[in-house]
Amino acid sequence: MRVTVGGMVRENNLIRLREIRDKVIADNVNFESIDVSLATIDRVLRRQKMWMKQVYRVPFERNSARHKDLHYEYVQRILQLDAIARPHEYLFLDEAGFNLQK
Repeated sequence: MRVTVGGMVRENNLIRLREIRDKVIADNVNFESIDVSLATIDRVLRRQKMWMKQVYRVPFERNSARHKDLHYEYVQRILQLDAIARPHEYLFLDEAGFNLQK
């Protein structure tokens, strides 16, 4: 069975670019003793429509009912402040100097 860079990601979606590079360098059968940079691995994955994202842990408290209520209250307060603010008038000028007042 042939091993590919994309296959490594499909097999383990938590794998890092450095780990992929190390596996490629160590695998003399499928990759024929090549040396490859992280940028090259990234380009290969992007051509296959694969993007590597950094994995991080989200604290459970962030999704608690208390935090959700606080977020809701914050948004409601911002909407109230926006509603009582004086209306603004925006003036947009293009490169030729035409007045695009809105």
